[in-house]
Amino acid sequence: METILLKAEKRADIGKKAAKSYRNRGKIPCVMYGGEKPEKLAVDTILLFKALSGDSATRVILKIDVDGKEHNAILRELQYHPITDKFIHADFLEIDLKKPMKAKLPVRAIGESVGVKMKGGELRYHLKELSVECLPEIMPSEIEVDVTDLDIGDAIKVGEIPVSEGIVKNDPEDTSVVLVAMPKIVEEEKPAEEEEEGAEGEAVAEGEEKPAEEGAAKGSAEDKKTEKK
Repeated sequence: METILLKAEKRADIGKKAAKSYRNRGKIPCVMYGGEKPEKLAVDTILLFKALSGDSATRVILKIDVDGKEHNAILRELQYHPITDKFIHADFLEIDLKKPMKAKLPVRAIGESVGVKMKGGELRYHLKELSVECLPEIMPSEIEVDVTDLDIGDAIKVGEIPVSEGIVKNDPEDTSVVLVAMPKIVEEEKPAEEEEEGAEGEAVAEGEEKPAEEGAAKGSAEDKKTEKK
C-alpha cells in the first residue's frame, strides 16, 4: 500500500460559509475520524487531488501531518461538486499500522485465455472484488488472476488464487471468480413483412374461409351475368 504525506491545518470555523471560504483559498474541508474525537481539518486541494488520483485512491495510506504530528489514515469518503466535479469535502479514517484491516480489492484478469483466443469463448467475472484482510502496509491495490490456461467451461475459484503471505481471503474458497463461457449465438430475426406473408399463405393452405369482401364481390359478378341473360 502506497504511503503519501499530506499536510493539514486545524479548522476553527465551521458551517457553509466557512467551508466556502476555505475552498476559495484552495483548501478542502475534511474530517478525520478514528481518534478520541473527530478532528476538523483543511488540506491543500491540489495536494489532495495528487494523493488520491488513480484507481487505488481508497487503498493509499495518508500520513496526515497536523501541527507536526503525523497520523496514519485512509480515505473514508470523498464528496464532489455535482456540476464542476471538483472535491468539496473529504473524510479520513485514522488507522493503526500494527492492526489488520479489511478491504475489497478489484480483481484483474491477466493473460489471454486459451478458450477465448482459440475457440471464441467469453471471459466473465463472477466476482469483481475480493474481500481480504491484512496489515495496511502490505495491502495490495488489486488482485491479479492469471487466466491463460482457462478453456471453455473452466473457472478459477477463490481458493485457487495465490496471495502474498499475511493476506487472508474472506470470501468462500469454492466461489467462482472468473470463468470462460461459450459465446452467445444470436439468431437472425425475419423481417416483419415476411412473417405476415407467411401467415397469410398458411391460412389459405389450411382452407380457411375467405374474407367477406371477396365473397360479396363474387356474388355481384354472378348477378350481372343473370341480368344479361
